[in-house]
Amino acid sequence: MSDKKVFNSKAEKKYKRAKRSLMILHPFFGPLIVRLKPIQKVEVGTAGVDGESLFYNPEWFNTLSDQEAVCLLAHEVMHCALGHHTRRGKKDNKLWNIACDHAINILLDAHGNILPPNPVMDKKYDGWPSEKIYADIYEDQPQNPGGGAGNGMSGSGTGNSPGSNPGNGQPDPNAPGQWGQILDAPKGSEKESASDWEAATIGAVKIAQMQKSKGTNPGFADRLADMFGLYHKVSWKEVLKNFVQTSIGVDDFTWKRPGRRGLSEDLYLPHREGVKLDGVWVAIDTSGSIDDKTLQMFKTEIEGIMEMFPNSEVGLMFCDARLHNISMQSAPLDFKPKGGGGTDFRPVFNYFEEQYINPKCVIYLTDLYGSFPEEPPFYPTLWVVKDGPSKPEDHVPFGITIVLEEDDD
Repeated sequence: MSDKKVFNSKAEKKYKRAKRSLMILHPFFGPLIVRLKPIQKVEVGTAGVDGESLFYNPEWFNTLSDQEAVCLLAHEVMHCALGHHTRRGKKDNKLWNIACDHAINILLDAHGNILPPNPVMDKKYDGWPSEKIYADIYEDQPQNPGGGAGNGMSGSGTGNSPGSNPGNGQPDPNAPGQWGQILDAPKGSEKESASDWEAATIGAVKIAQMQKSKGTNPGFADRLADMFGLYHKVSWKEVLKNFVQTSIGVDDFTWKRPGRRGLSEDLYLPHREGVKLDGVWVAIDTSGSIDDKTLQMFKTEIEGIMEMFPNSEVGLMFCDARLHNISMQSAPLDFKPKGGGGTDFRPVFNYFEEQYINPKCVIYLTDLYGSFPEEPPFYPTLWVVKDGPSKPEDHVPFGITIVLEEDDD
C-alpha cells in the first residue's frame, strides 16, 4: 500500500499544543521531543515512532484530549530514550510493543500524571528489561505468534505494522501495545540512532537530576539516574554542558558506553562520538545584575563546550530592555556587554521569531527579574541564574533553571 499524503491543520495545532505543554510541564522531555519530526500518516493507524519521526494518524489524534495528546508524546519519547526502536531484532512486533509498554509505563507512573489511558503496566515487571518482559509474555502465548522484521505502516499485525487488527486492518487503540507504538529504526541507521538517543537521554537524565533536587518528580528522576548509574551531585557546569549536548543530539567525548548493568536495567545503547555544534544561542542579561566575575565564569564554561567541537560558532546576544551586539562567534568569545537598563526577556525570543530562526537551544544568563514572553518557545531554554529568586524554578513560565554557584568545582 502506498502512503497517503495527508494534512490536517486541526491535528497539527493539537500536536504543537501538546509538544509545548510537554516541554513546559515536564522539562525532562523537552530536549528529547524536539528530536522527532512529526508526520501525519493515515497508515499508521494510531501513532508510531522510529527514532527519527513521530507518525500519527490525524483523525485518531484529534479524538484525544489535550492531556492524552501530551501523554502520547511522552510515551513515544520514552520508547526512543530506551532504544526500543533499535532492539527488536526478530521478535514479534506486537509482543515487543506490549513488553516495552510495560517497561516505560512503570517509569512514567513514577513521573506522575503522564500515563496513557488504560496503561499496559504490570508491576511485577518493575525493574525488568524489555527483553526479559518479552520472554515472559512470549512463554504465555498459546502458540508462537511468528515475528516479522518488516517496517510497514499497515498489514496483519506482524512485522512492524503498528495499530492493526488481523482481518480488518483497522487500529484498536485500546488493545495492548497499540496506543503509541514502536517502529524499527530505518534500515542502516540503527547504530547511529541508538548512539544519538543515548547522548540525548543521558543529558536529559542529568538535567532531571538537577530538577529533582528542587522537588520535581523525584521518583522518576531517581529511577532514570539509577538506570544510567548517575547517582552523584550534579553541578551547574555539568547541567549546562549536558543541556547543550542533549539539545543538539551529541555525546560527551568522556561518556562511556553503558556496561552490563545498563543492559539489565532496560538500556543497551551503542556509543558514537563527534558531531558538529550548531544552533546554540547564548543570551546575557546586561541590566546590571550580572557582575564581571560571574560573566567570566559563564564565558569560560561556554568556551569549554565549544572547544569540544572544532570550527563551531554560537549565537551571542546581550539584552537589557532591548537587544545589543548580536553576533555569531567562535571560541574564544569576545564578550562586550552593553546595556544597563531594565530587564525584558521578550526581545531575545521575538528576535528569533522575526528572523525566522529556529534555535536548537537557548541559554540565558540572568537573575530572572524581568518580563517573560506570553507564549513559550518551541525550543529548549536553559536559564542560568545568579542572585535570583530563592526558588527560580517557580519563577519561570517555561524552560529549565540552574543556579550558578561560585564554589562549584
